[in-house]
Amino acid sequence: LLNDLIKNEKLAASIIPIYFSLVEGEGSAILTKQEFHNVVWPSIKSLTTGKGIPAQALYLLIQNSQILIEIGDMKEIQTIFVPLLTKAFECGVAKLQILALKKTEALFSKMEYNVSKSQLLPRILNMCVDANIDIRKEAIILLSKIYHIFDKTTINDQVLNTLEKVRKMNNNY
Repeated sequence: LLNDLIKNEKLAASIIPIYFSLVEGEGSAILTKQEFHNVVWPSIKSLTTGKGIPAQALYLLIQNSQILIEIGDMKEIQTIFVPLLTKAFECGVAKLQILALKKTEALFSKMEYNVSKSQLLPRILNMCVDANIDIRKEAIILLSKIYHIFDKTTINDQVLNTLEKVRKMNNNY
């Protein structure tokens, strides 16, 4: 029933918490992780790959990303989460952008290097120079935790250039 109801985008934000409550809690979970992957994951995947996803549903998926990471196949997780994070980074809603930045670190170690470098790093660097100080702070904190993943050239050409822009921004205040 829930899998049918989530197809209605207006109900998605109400269904997602129910999905996660089915698998959360040691010993009190209704579904095993494998059952969740077999029964619920296809519906979540369908929602995320559709034309649009409501902002509240996107927020809930990113908020509970750790559960999905534990359950899913990393190749599949990567194909789902990179577009979700991209949407969140570019949405213009500070609360969602900050949450996405906070949840991204856990995904970096599990993603392919080229995906991290070409799709996520440029967006994180853009948020390092965002006008919103809270977004900028979270982006810089994330960058300080993940910079070691990248090669020397990327750090010199992209990361240091962005940090120089941040320094100049701070000097203007």
